[in-house]
Amino acid sequence: MAQKHDSGDEIGSISRKLESISTDSNYSIAEHSRIDEYSSYVSTTEQKMEANAVKNEVYMIGNNLPRINCPEKIIFMIDITREPDCTMYELGVGKKYLPLHIIKKALEVFILAKGRLNRAHEFAIMTLGDNTVNMVCDFTNNSRQLCNALEKINEVKLEEINPCDLSQCFEKIHAFVTFDSISSIPTSVTRVIFIYTRSYCLPIFNDIRYFKKMMHYPYFFVDLIYVHEPLSDDNMSERIYGELQRLDAKNSSYILEVGRNAAQLYNTVVKLIAHPLQRPKQDDANYNIFLTEVIDD
Repeated sequence: MAQKHDSGDEIGSISRKLESISTDSNYSIAEHSRIDEYSSYVSTTEQKMEANAVKNEVYMIGNNLPRINCPEKIIFMIDITREPDCTMYELGVGKKYLPLHIIKKALEVFILAKGRLNRAHEFAIMTLGDNTVNMVCDFTNNSRQLCNALEKINEVKLEEINPCDLSQCFEKIHAFVTFDSISSIPTSVTRVIFIYTRSYCLPIFNDIRYFKKMMHYPYFFVDLIYVHEPLSDDNMSERIYGELQRLDAKNSSYILEVGRNAAQLYNTVVKLIAHPLQRPKQDDANYNIFLTEVIDD
């Protein structure tokens, strides 16, 4: 699978411009010139508008955020679609489960672990179906209520393979979330954890307005786990993963991927437990455990 930020297309370059800004609090004239260069070679009116918007918005994006453990409001956006000829997870001898079943169990582990770290954390659940986004559970810190809500979620079989418009997801989130006024010490942060499961449907944005509006807010974060079919020439998993990396507009997201390995899926979900204000950048994260020698005085 391609590494993070390998996308080489025009819109993908926007994320790289934003990355260079978000990792340096002193936005320089040279960086502004690079944005101008991008504006000069895009062709369509829509692309020029997008480039100009990026140039105007980069001043609001930085990494000088307080490293505090304030409560999180986490929204799970779960893709519940099942594509034709879906590969199942195999556990033990002869036990097979659909991806949604394993995803729900992994999210239960996340909710219980996160709640033990801070009982003030709250969670909400939304689902992405074929062409609809539905609210399943409003914000709550009641783990039993959340796990019951997850258990009741059923899959939706895709009848046709078409691009998946993510605009509706962020429009729904924008209408649901109330952002506090921007302050140096936030009372809470909002994080979307997106679970995308399609290996044949490219993610697209027909309307990027709501996503961009929320990117203005420094305490809004988007993480994503791409749960895909085994890589093959018959599916689009590699290309889809590249497209999903665009969601990391501020270089603050974790964009992760996993195939049909249940243990790896659990490990991947656990990687998102860390607080977005306290964790390192994804490329700097190290999950190895080192034993240090204790020297007696």
